[in-house]
Amino acid sequence: LWQHNVIHCHPMERSDIVCLYCGVSYLIYTEFHEMRTLLAQLEAELQEVRETAQREKTKREALELGRLEWERALHLEVHTVHKHVFIHLCVLYNYKGDSK
Repeated sequence: LWQHNVIHCHPMERSDIVCLYCGVSYLIYTEFHEMRTLLAQLEAELQEVRETAQREKTKREALELGRLEWERALHLEVHTVHKHVFIHLCVLYNYKGDSK
């Protein structure tokens, strides 16, 4: 039964395995073409990864800028509150001091 599955290799004519115009083996040409196709796909994927990385970098930079602006605003707000509290305490202290 297994004998029926044996593939018989027969010598092929040169015109069947080599391009008659340039002399390149069809097997080599096919493998080269497949490699070029794969290379093109990988280059496209690499370009997508680069673009994604650039978008992520831009987002991170925007978030960092937003965080810095928020910290500055918070610092200013805290400073303003401390200043108002200090002024109110001074007024209160001076008021009580004058009543003695």
